[in-house]
Amino acid sequence: RIATQLAELLNSSNDNVRIGAAAALGQMGGLAAGFAPQLAALLDSSDDNVRMAAAEALGRIGPAAVSFGPQLAALLDSSNDNLRIAAAEALGRVGPAAVRFAPQLERLLGASNDRVRQSAKSALGRVSPGAMGVSSNDAKTMELAAGCLARGDNECVIRALEGNARSERALGLLIETYRSIGDEASAKTLMETYLK
Repeated sequence: RIATQLAELLNSSNDNVRIGAAAALGQMGGLAAGFAPQLAALLDSSDDNVRMAAAEALGRIGPAAVSFGPQLAALLDSSNDNLRIAAAEALGRVGPAAVRFAPQLERLLGASNDRVRQSAKSALGRVSPGAMGVSSNDAKTMELAAGCLARGDNECVIRALEGNARSERALGLLIETYRSIGDEASAKTLMETYLK
């Protein structure tokens, strides 16, 4: 109920109220995933502080915010370094589900601002299987799993990754997915196989 009231405040004409509401929803993490579309709408605000607050909140929602990756990635081209940092950090928090935005993040590695470069580097480490020495087939598998994850379909994630997970990230996602559905036996078996 509180989240619904906060989401209503995102429509305020007062930028400070919208910033506060976005920050509060972001603090709720994945519990605020249902309000991601309203937060994403703020990415088009004329006020950079509102856009930053929305980006940060979407990042805190995590992988469920992957549908709004294109809007976040568009902010990477902003002339405002703080906005670029917020967008990079948000994509990093979305994690492997945002792997398709790795090329945009890689471009920031040449930015003149050190904080922009550091944010991009950190985000790449979280989203890019390529940074972990992963094959293109594994990258495609992770992208398929990310789509499943964005829909909240754990069974789809398992179907995408079972027998196809090669990277540490893919295996970790599969193990966590098994655990999230209460299949500790499969998670344990996979961990034992991986550690051999």
